[in-house]
Formats: sequence, structure tokens, C-alpha cells
Amino acid sequence: MKTKGLILLSLALFIGCQNSQQAKKTSTPQSKEAFVPVKSYAVVWNWTEGNTVEGVLPIIQKQVPSIIDLWRKGVIENAYIENESKLNENEKYPNAFFVIKGKNEQEVRAVLEDTPAFKAGITKYELYPIGMKWLNRNDKSIQMVTEGKKSFATVWTIKFDKKFEQFLEQQNQKILELWNKGVIENAYLDVGNRDQKKPPLVFFTNAQNAEEADKLLKELPFVKENVATYTLYPVGYFWMSSSRAT
Repeated sequence: MKTKGLILLSLALFIGCQNSQQAKKTSTPQSKEAFVPVKSYAVVWNWTEGNTVEGVLPIIQKQVPSIIDLWRKGVIENAYIENESKLNENEKYPNAFFVIKGKNEQEVRAVLEDTPAFKAGITKYELYPIGMKWLNRNDKSIQMVTEGKKSFATVWTIKFDKKFEQFLEQQNQKILELWNKGVIENAYLDVGNRDQKKPPLVFFTNAQNAEEADKLLKELPFVKENVATYTLYPVGYFWMSSSRAT
């Protein structure tokens, strides 16, 4: 089934590249809504139960152009594609993780639920409100791909207590060190969010596997001092940037 998965991934990426090239040729006029303040949300897609490659493929052929169109309009940014997502008990199929922007959660959910894959009932999603872009993707993180590293979305839950203030500077310094090395990329930070049920920090960790990513993150001051916990989502490889096509 591994060969079939690679073929299907190639097809999805081919469709994506074709649409990306077309997007570059077509200028999208700016609307007044583009200047309305928006919020960012991390989207974790999962396959619903009972799917088959044969049933999913024709829908994905519509889903990929739909996602790229949203990226071209600036609604979606920093998308990753994971080739090892579990489709059912016996098969795997590519899956996407990305950041989506909207005026509020209701608007974002309406956009996601209007996509072909959701309408067909083959996918479900989790939505995490996140803050503004803090750290981008630098040359070192791009080099990580050539070294065989994969990306893991890292969603944080932080306890805002005395230890938070005590170790905040050390935590930020360590994150910046990892960013300079290319280990961390595309970090989003919600400075004013003190709600422990909503993640104020989300970034992508580049590592050989989940065990390596976990080992790196456990060295952060917030983890060592029990200030924060995190959840890792394997998201594969970087697909589309935060820049709009024009």
C-alpha cells in the first residue's frame, strides 16, 4: 500500500502545483474585507471512519484546488501535508494541516465546512485559536527538509502562575535558539491570551521523528518547570507559505 500512497500523494501535489501556477498568473483584486482585522486558527484535519482510497480520491481531486484557492485569497497560510495519515485500518492517505484566518470562529468554521471533503463527510477537524505570527520559516528550517526532517505541529497549554513569569525570558531565549537552528518554524503567539483552555502558543518543530521532537521540547524551561504541556501532531512536510500568490 506504500506505493499506492506515494502515487496518490504525487497526484495531490501535482494538482496543487498546477493550481498554484495558475494562481500566479491570475491577479486577485483586493476586497474591502481584506483590511478587516482577522484572527488565526490552526486546523487539524482527521479522516472519518470507514473511508477507502477509491471513495476519497475523487473528492480530494476537488478538495486540493479548493484549499489552494483559499490560500491564493489569503484565507489559508502555512500549509503542511502529511503522507502517513491513517485513512482506515489498512491504508494511509495524505492529510493537511494549516492555519486559517477569519473575523471569528463562526466565519472560519463556515469556510471549512463549505469545502468538498467536509461536505462529503470524509473528514473532521479540530480548531485551535492562535495569535499573531511571531517567527517565520528561515533558511535553516528549509535545510532541515534536505536532511530528512519532518514537521510536527506543537500546540501548547500554559499555566499562568508565578513560575510563568519567572521562566518566561528563559523560555523565549531557548525558543529563539531553536528557531535560529531551524528546529522551530512558523510560530504563532497570542500575547494577550491567558485562557488555559486555549493555546497561546503554536509552532512547528522539525525533527527526524516524534521521539526526537519530544526530546527537544522537553528541554525547554516551561516543560522542565511544569509551567506548560504540549501536544504533537505529525504534519509531514511544508507545502504552501504565508505569502499570497499574485
